Amino acid sequence: MANPPGAFFIERQPAAVLKHGILRRYLQPFASKTGVNAPDRRVVYLDAYAGPGTYSDGAPGSPALAEQTAQAVSGSRNLDCIYVEKDQRLFDQLCLMLDGYDNWSAYPDSIDNCLPDVMTEVGKAPLFAFLDPFGLPLSFNDLVGHLLRRPLSRKTEVLLNFSTPGLNRTAGHLTSANKYPAKDSLLAGIDERLGGPWWHDMWRNNEPPSRNELILQEYVRRLASAGTGGWGWYMIPVSNRPQVPPIYHLIFLTRHRDGLWLFNESLSLALEDYHDFCNQGRLDIDPLEERERRWVNEIHDNIEQALVHGSFVVQDKLDEVCGQAFGYAREKHIRQAIKRLRALKCGVL
Repeated sequence: MANPPGAFFIERQPAAVLKHGILRRYLQPFASKTGVNAPDRRVVYLDAYAGPGTYSDGAPGSPALAEQTAQAVSGSRNLDCIYVEKDQRLFDQLCLMLDGYDNWSAYPDSIDNCLPDVMTEVGKAPLFAFLDPFGLPLSFNDLVGHLLRRPLSRKTEVLLNFSTPGLNRTAGHLTSANKYPAKDSLLAGIDERLGGPWWHDMWRNNEPPSRNELILQEYVRRLASAGTGGWGWYMIPVSNRPQVPPIYHLIFLTRHRDGLWLFNESLSLALEDYHDFCNQGRLDIDPLEERERRWVNEIHDNIEQALVHGSFVVQDKLDEVCGQAFGYAREKHIRQAIKRLRALKCGVL
């Protein structure tokens, strides 16, 4: 039996703790940096699958976190929040939660239907779009056309949830031996979400989990190349406990290297939230001190190898510098590794 609408919002899971930890930390620096030269210092946050705003235990969902951020920056920035929620019951709960704030608008509709109207409301303002569906993402053409092809002057970043179960559940129609009337239309719908039938051969010719990874990598590459150019991205596998297969990937898209750097900082701290939450459930996780030691060692070795080819700016080679610690380590760990290198007279950045 399917879960009733809103069942997801009864109690937070570790995966939700991670994505909300990122959002809670990253939205504020995004608003601060992009709003400097924006007209009226207006910045927009779009939550395309908003839900009721909070969990039943009172823990904040993404809308509540966005409103907290809007209040925090209100002295210097105008952060307008746009929420979309198609389930009427959840929409009513969302509006009740938002009562008392004056910086928001909400659409009781599917983002697939109202995105043009939403983008008209966004106008020329910098935009951070959080796309967190339960299934496959927004139509590829809509995602590219309305978000990733915005002019460079209209600073835009996207945080997208790509569901592994959603892909398996829908893409499985391709190789199903059953014949049913809706099969062709279901496959056409997946093609629309992924940007064409290019994924068919990957699905047929590879076994899980490699085919999921191949499809995801190609999907992100196509998103970035179909946009206005200059897009960098981060992909984070997210599970409901460490060291098990991911239930989804978070895809972060930005056109500015500061975005990647600040997002990495937010992700690293959010991962600490995640591990703390998992530890409350008595999961067997290495202590933070041990994990940090491994990260610093990894970064130290990577920088030492990279310096063979000459000096460089760490921000320009963040993925190479962090290596296996990418997404876990942040600035303080990089500084520790550099300090150790200097002490050993291995070079100075």
